[in-house]
Amino acid sequence: MTGDEITYFNIAQELANNGRFYHEGLPSMVSPVMPFIILVGTFFQPDESIIWIPKLIGFSFSLIGLNFLWRFLKAMAISDTNATCIVALTICNPVFIRFSASLYPDAIAFGLFWILIYMMTRIKKMKHLFIILLVAAMLVLTRYVFAVLLIPIVFVFYQNRQHLLKFAANKSNFIVYSVLITLTTIPLFLWTEYILSFTGERSTTISYFSRYEQDGLFGQIKTGLGFIKGEEVARVNGIPAFATVFLPITGFRSWFVSLAILIPIVIGWVLTWKQLLSKIIIISAFIILSGYVLAGTGFSRYWLGLIPIFIFGIFSFAKKMKFSDNKLYIATLIICSIYILNEIRLDILVIQRDW
Repeated sequence: MTGDEITYFNIAQELANNGRFYHEGLPSMVSPVMPFIILVGTFFQPDESIIWIPKLIGFSFSLIGLNFLWRFLKAMAISDTNATCIVALTICNPVFIRFSASLYPDAIAFGLFWILIYMMTRIKKMKHLFIILLVAAMLVLTRYVFAVLLIPIVFVFYQNRQHLLKFAANKSNFIVYSVLITLTTIPLFLWTEYILSFTGERSTTISYFSRYEQDGLFGQIKTGLGFIKGEEVARVNGIPAFATVFLPITGFRSWFVSLAILIPIVIGWVLTWKQLLSKIIIISAFIILSGYVLAGTGFSRYWLGLIPIFIFGIFSFAKKMKFSDNKLYIATLIICSIYILNEIRLDILVIQRDW
């Protein structure tokens, strides 16, 4: 275990031993889903010898996310070749390989995010609304920044308002689903109350609000964009770090390379903007990235769920540049091979180091 994985594990131990969400003797504000998954996955007795079980749970969410990603791509009427390429590039991506089976919450977030995105394309009845809100609530408790997804959710609700209003006209349906929908908000309200109960006391191991008090909103934005380095990290993040989502080079930072990748992605998004399903993923990606900027953060693992959307933008741009499906398929094979060979190289280096 490394970094925040140790934090989540220690909180799970505190929950098991003392029944409180504490870290290093103080209340913790970290998102609660991962500590509770560790707690449940280790049968309420956190032990490193069986830590593979929570990791397996996270990996299962990654697989579920890939399944719903595929469904969404097919709903977009993307060809089997291109859909396969997007999924393959996602699976072989160094960020996915590193964090799809770790104790970080990003694998959980990946699965929940793509369930949510897919369900937003299927909303026809109140039960779909319930599933969307339930998954959205779990996403927020996995990583707080996903609260911004309320914007595309409202957009989708508005687009499907006639179907929902027609279904809600039935009194029994309306009552049942009103109760269920209300229940989805209870965990969020309880967790918000917990956070607010000690926020003003400054008695937490990590206070996300103190960052704004120290540097102000403008300082956080500069940190989130990558103009300055955050206090709790070794390197700048934001735009200069964007390249590391695609280049398997640890610690690589470059404005030029990152923008060279990001600009075609944005152009690809613009080219497909008129399509409703494209709007859903583009709006979702944009507001999540904006949320990271406002929060002054942006590790590569935070972008795990957005990797397929980035690849979709690149493919849209490539199509505009007259790249055929066959050429994209060959490019995918080459890139995936490079990713896999690099992972094998890293594994060999780790084995040699440990020996």
